[in-house]
Amino acid sequence: MPEPFSLYVHVPYCRHVCPYCDFNVHAAARPPEEHYTAGLVAELMACGAQEPWGGRRVKTVYLGGGTPSLFSPASIGGIVSAVTRWFGLVDGAEITLEANPGTLSHASLAGYRRAGVNRLSLGAQSFHPRHLQTLGRDHGPDDVRAAVDAAGAVGFENLSLDLIFGVPGETLADWEADLAQ
Repeated sequence: MPEPFSLYVHVPYCRHVCPYCDFNVHAAARPPEEHYTAGLVAELMACGAQEPWGGRRVKTVYLGGGTPSLFSPASIGGIVSAVTRWFGLVDGAEITLEANPGTLSHASLAGYRRAGVNRLSLGAQSFHPRHLQTLGRDHGPDDVRAAVDAAGAVGFENLSLDLIFGVPGETLADWEADLAQ
């Protein structure tokens, strides 16, 4: 059986660019979701049709960014469907969506689950409002807690939280409090 591979899909749009971010991202109040999704699906089709994969299928899909959770569950589902159609997924494949907690709702999370996403990577960054402000984040600590609760309620069992250590003005006690959350 050929060795499966992993696939990273970049969604480069954010509501604004955080001052610490060095990724290829573009600020857009309304990202060109339809056009970008159509372009991604076309690229996946073109790559998948080339058959250099030798029967290898995908074991992990990571939708990163940017803020992929700015895109609707329908668009994310279209991308996941294209990966499935043109490359194939191994049984139990991990499909991760990177998300800003402030962009999520119970309904959107349920939609992402239906679209095939089975893992969330939440960009919490901190549970301290002062540090979130320093980092230029547009969500608060309560948004993180609400996103975690809603994710569990709709069936997400695999969840990671990004936390940043070394925020200007952060103390060891602040960091320990973040970890305790």
